[in-house]
Amino acid sequence: MNITIVFNYCNNLKRLLYRVVNKNIIVTGGAGYIGSHACKALHQAGYNPITIDNLSHGFASLVKWGALEQGDICDSEWAANILREYSPLAVMHFAGLINVAESVANPKLYMRNNVEGTLSLLAAMKQENINNLIFSSSCAVHGNIAQASITEESPCNPINPYGKSKSLAEQAIEKSGLNAVILRYFNAAGADAEGETGEMHNPETHLIPLAIDAAIHGKSFSVFGNDYDTEDGTAIRDYIHVSDIASAHLLALAHLINNSGLYTVNIGTGKGISVTEVISAIEKIMGLPINKIYCERRAGDPPILIANNDRAKKLLGFTPTHSSIENIIKTAWKWQLKTD
Repeated sequence: MNITIVFNYCNNLKRLLYRVVNKNIIVTGGAGYIGSHACKALHQAGYNPITIDNLSHGFASLVKWGALEQGDICDSEWAANILREYSPLAVMHFAGLINVAESVANPKLYMRNNVEGTLSLLAAMKQENINNLIFSSSCAVHGNIAQASITEESPCNPINPYGKSKSLAEQAIEKSGLNAVILRYFNAAGADAEGETGEMHNPETHLIPLAIDAAIHGKSFSVFGNDYDTEDGTAIRDYIHVSDIASAHLLALAHLINNSGLYTVNIGTGKGISVTEVISAIEKIMGLPINKIYCERRAGDPPILIANNDRAKKLLGFTPTHSSIENIIKTAWKWQLKTD
């Protein structure tokens, strides 16, 4: 028998065994905030998460539930080698930059990391015949939208390079022919209940960790708004606990294993809370005042962003269970005390 045929047969058998026995899942950006929570959820569900991360913004200390392969997904050949080695059931793609202000200052960086990185990963997946993808997207693809409750069919008109990069990545996935679930998060918040992982952004740009830090250290805290068309003059957002986002990824994975096709799904609670209400809740829970400085509304900052999560419920069976604002604040506070 031809040695090449034997080799290919054995290699294909090895890949099949990996898929049946090892339950490998490649997690790009698994050393980051949401990716590390997903790795923990995968591990607890009996999967074997393998993190791919270049550690430019991620942290090796957050990779606790599987192997770490350090490298850049923009190197398609390297990514293909990793996929070939582990032959995963699916890829969860979190790798990317998320700072809106930075994206405005350096849009080319966001096109390279978020768009070219995704294109490179898609090419590697096609080359290695890995067909299941779950993509970490954002409600930022919608831009300054007039609708209070956003559906998956709401217009996509991103107003900053970050949102544009996510939209372009979505379009690339749609054209790839892969089985994929695109998850559009609303405002990810909170931390792991056991304090094993949480937000470590540098610099931090998210409302809740910044407000908690201001309360702990007596810093001033900027509240943007006062001319929004909302009851208290500040923006209303849909805060979804990061552990609920991780659960949504497990549900999306189960759906992809049993169904082919392309699905775009909002991940939010379907309820909004204003910046003023969040700050008041932080002050009440922590028992500390926050020195608030009221500032003008930021250009391009929508007054209300709330998810319509009907599709997540019907398609994935997704119901948030960790996303009360009290639990979000308490878990974020616990994590911040640990890492301060």
